[in-house]
Formats: sequence, C-alpha cells, structure tokens
Amino acid sequence: MRGGVPEEAAERIVTLLGDAELRARMGERGRAWVEKKWRWDLLAERLRELL
Repeated sequence: MRGGVPEEAAERIVTLLGDAELRARMGERGRAWVEKKWRWDLLAERLRELL
C-alpha cells in the first residue's frame, strides 16, 4: 500500500475497527518493536557512536 491508495487505507482501517483481536496483536507487536529498537539507552549509544 505504500504510495497509498485511499481506498486501500480505508479498507484496512475498517478491518481493524471490526477486529479487536487483530488490533490487540498489532498493538503488542508494535510495542515490542518499539521497546526493542527505540529504548533510550540504545538511542543514546547510537548517538554517542555518531559523535
């Protein structure tokens, strides 16, 4: 869907609105990804390496 077709986005949103289990799974996966990749200690280390 990258580049985006509004109808496709709308369909996916409607699917999410109608599926609580899917929303929960996506939320859990999203949170796990953020906690793994975007922790403050990791960001600080990356910045330190750049400097």
